[in-house]
This record gives sequence, C-alpha cells and structure tokens, in this order.
Amino acid sequence: METLKWTTGREEKDLIALDRKAWPRNKSYTLGPSVLALSALLVGPGAHAAGEPKAAERAAAPQRTLIQKVESLPAFFNPSLGQDVKYWLALSKPGVLSISILDRDRIAIRKMAPIAVEKAGAVSFAWDGRDDSGGVVPDEAFSIRAVFRSGNESETYDPAEEGTHGHDEPAVKSYSRVEGVLSYELKRPSRVHIQAGEIAKERMGKSRDGCVLKTIVNREPRAAGLVIEKWSGFDESGTILVPDLRDFAISNMATPLPENAVITIGSRRETYLDYARRTRGGDAIRPRVLSEAANSHHHGLNAFEDRSPAVTLSSNGSGIPRRVRSSFGTG
Repeated sequence: METLKWTTGREEKDLIALDRKAWPRNKSYTLGPSVLALSALLVGPGAHAAGEPKAAERAAAPQRTLIQKVESLPAFFNPSLGQDVKYWLALSKPGVLSISILDRDRIAIRKMAPIAVEKAGAVSFAWDGRDDSGGVVPDEAFSIRAVFRSGNESETYDPAEEGTHGHDEPAVKSYSRVEGVLSYELKRPSRVHIQAGEIAKERMGKSRDGCVLKTIVNREPRAAGLVIEKWSGFDESGTILVPDLRDFAISNMATPLPENAVITIGSRRETYLDYARRTRGGDAIRPRVLSEAANSHHHGLNAFEDRSPAVTLSSNGSGIPRRVRSSFGTG
C-alpha cells in the first residue's frame, strides 16, 4: 500500500464526518472543503513537502509577434462519432504554418499538411482525432505544436513544452453511496488523481499511518467545470468498503493541462498505455532512472511512470501476506 500523510489546518472535530456512523447506506451527503479537501502527500519519490503553495499559477507565456493568439473548441470530443476539434490562430504576417498534434508525452501522432498563409489574419484548421495511420486515438489529452515561418522569421507555439506549474486540490462536493458517484469542480482543464483510504491519526498516544486503498482516478485528463466520477466504494481488491472505515478520507489533486489541450473520449479499442506500447516500442517504454528533484510531484513523468499501481494482498491463512500483486508485477 502507498503511505499517505494528511495535512489540514482544522482540528480533529472537523473530521467527524469521516466517521462511518455519518455515512448510512441509504443516504447521500454533501461534504464541505474542511472534510474532504485534505492535502494527501505521497511519501517517497515524487512527494512534495507539506506547506508547498497550494497551486502556483502557470508561468508567464512567452511574448509572440508572429503567432499572436491560439484558440480551440470544443474542450473534448468523440472521434469515433465523427466529431472533430477546431483551432484558430491569429497570425501577424503571411507565411507557412506547420501543425503537429502531440500526445501527453509530446510525441507527434499526427502531422497536418502545411498551410500557406497569404495575408495576416485568422487561420483555422480541424483535427478529426486520428493519427498518421488513420486510426482513432485513445482517450487522452492532446496538444498542438505550431511552427510559423515568414521570410527569415520563425516562431513556435508549443504550450506542452513550456509546461504547466503548480496544482489544485479540488474539494469533493458530494459523494453518493447509493449511486456510487462523487463530484467535484475543476477551475481549469487538468490531469486528475483521486485516491481513497484512511487518514493518518494519533490515537491513545500512538501514531498510525494512513494508507491508500483505492485509486479512483489515475492521473487522467478532465475538462474544466463540474465532474462526476463513478466509484463503488470498494478498495482495489473489491472486499473492503472504504467509506465504512472510521478514518475514511478522499484526496483529490489536479495538475493543469497545457493551454488549448483537448481531450478525446469514447474510444473502446484500447487504452492510451496500450496505444503507446504499440506505437512506440523499444527504449521509449523501458523504465528510466529518475531523480526526485527533477520529477517532483508528477512533473517530468511519462505516461508509464505517472500512474499508481493497483496493489492487492493475498494471505496464506496465518494472517501473514503471502503474495503482493500489482499492475507492475507480482512479488
């Protein structure tokens, strides 16, 4: 199990709603930020220190003179239904515009035909959610890289390379045990990580670590606004009803997506990880040696690294775990 530290500025009395007696099975409750907007910090590589700013703003975008503005609509679409996303770019001069669609690891999965721009103004194009092979891409967030050349001048728009900074901790607005759904609100498109478990507490003079029992959303992209997630309430093994635990708590962390990133939905053919394994191969999918400083709090991690493994324990009957099984292997 992953160990969590939970930090909150509230006293213990504010956590009373986490007691299982407050969660009768036939009712739904709306919980305020003081209960569920707790800061869950993973202990180990990738953790950040308690007291780090809650959500730093994005770094100031570089000043551009050729590519003056970029917009996209809609925020998400379903390529399997023939939907597409449209982009608009405001250009200050005539020239040639080259566009690439990048996946979450900034690998180009689609290169569009160059666009000849005859005069300054707005230029638009559409992406149908397909890669260079013509296949529909899996559910994920995708961004664009635009390179505009005008005479001897050249300018690049690549918000994924510029990166995003900080993270948000959206409060869970409600959790319904009857319907098996929880809701929260994102102020900007983000990559979301929601985990449920027990809060670390001190009881009768003894400290007890908290633990993660279920990863509900595993670093997946979500659009801004009200979001609803399905969760049965059970842990990874399907045997423990997590909300019944006395010190039940939920953590929610969201890191912003690059500017103008769009989310594809509706794919049933394969997951993004399966797609990445199939299309990359070789060194691109082998484990890397990572430094904690360079990759703190999920930054700098690729799709294979930036996820929580599903861990289950099996016993030999003596109460001693016999085998640990995770999505990374068995030990």
